[in-house]
Amino acid sequence: MHRSVAIIGAGQAGATLATTLRTTGWEGAIELVDSEGGDLYQRPPLSKDYLSGSVDEDGLITRTRALLERDGIGYRPGATVAAIDRPARRLHLDDGSHVSYDIAVIATGSRPRSLVLDGSDLLDVHLLRTRVDAAALRRSLGKARDVVVLGGGFLGLEIASSAAKSTRVVVVERAAELLQRSLSAPMARELAARHADEGTRILVDTGVRRLVDRDGAVSGVELDDGTILPADVVIVSVGAQPNIEIAAEAGLDVVNGIVVDSSLRTSDPSIYAIGDCVSFPHPHVFGHIRLESVQNAVDQARHLAHVLTGTGETGYAAVPWFWSHQANQNLQIVGIAAPDDDAVVEAHHDGRVVIARTRDERVTAVETLNAPRVHRQARALLAQGQVPVLDWEGLLSQSGVRR
Repeated sequence: MHRSVAIIGAGQAGATLATTLRTTGWEGAIELVDSEGGDLYQRPPLSKDYLSGSVDEDGLITRTRALLERDGIGYRPGATVAAIDRPARRLHLDDGSHVSYDIAVIATGSRPRSLVLDGSDLLDVHLLRTRVDAAALRRSLGKARDVVVLGGGFLGLEIASSAAKSTRVVVVERAAELLQRSLSAPMARELAARHADEGTRILVDTGVRRLVDRDGAVSGVELDDGTILPADVVIVSVGAQPNIEIAAEAGLDVVNGIVVDSSLRTSDPSIYAIGDCVSFPHPHVFGHIRLESVQNAVDQARHLAHVLTGTGETGYAAVPWFWSHQANQNLQIVGIAAPDDDAVVEAHHDGRVVIARTRDERVTAVETLNAPRVHRQARALLAQGQVPVLDWEGLLSQSGVRR
């Protein structure tokens, strides 16, 4: 409790860990190293309320530098960790300074995958991760008429929904369905229909050949079949990759993320890792998994704070759950389904959709659209462990879901 903790990264995971350590009784030094700088902020609104203009930058702030100082949390804004010196237990920063630690925590998150494509470096072609990215995209959308989103994942669809309020939007997805790795086919098709109702055009099973250049700025997107979509703004949203370089260079185990055990400890007993950059074991899956989720980042941060202060269980087993607001719809998912799990449509009326994913007579995940009560009950049920289909059917009858 009197040891020092150095946290690499001040996103949702790193910031939550620093503040939770203090509230759970950690008395030692806490140093938070943030490559971005400025006040700490939340990322979920960047693709939604902030992008559409209903939230300003002040509305993103979760913790000011003054509050960090009040809580005795050291803050290194705009500093990048150049190397982890494991034998000396020291972080070397890019400005030549260093931070000593008894325990280090890597919370470096993930970054957008870039698209290797002619024209990807043109003006008004955007990636979205930080508030700087979001501010630049919002300025571009303010003068746009035609917007093309490359990628039909959660982030791409949230951006498309925000942009559709004031522009014409086309979403281009290479796969045969939207959200093919994240949602059942029936739910993905339902969500696509809701976007279409907002005026968004969605093209699936469609490749992109190049971005069209007009005086150094993007003016269109050429598809594989030669069709050119007009575009004043292009957003590239084709997935994310974990920021694992600092861990790999330090010799830590890395396989699709920084490998940790059930206590979120890396192959070095003095170093832990949390959030999007982590590959961790979970009782709901076979082997390790990496999740890109705000809730997972927060849950892991809170769990690790209790592990380090000795105030909680050591094994991380929180039930994964996700949410997304897009096309005026509230999409929620709890659990982890494999792509070949069955999808049973339990309800589809009054704008609500409930789908159970099942395997071997048990429920692996539940997807809901505009049915928050069912989502909450499904979370409580899945938190108890493996859920037989019969137990799920009992919950549905209690919820009054019309099947």
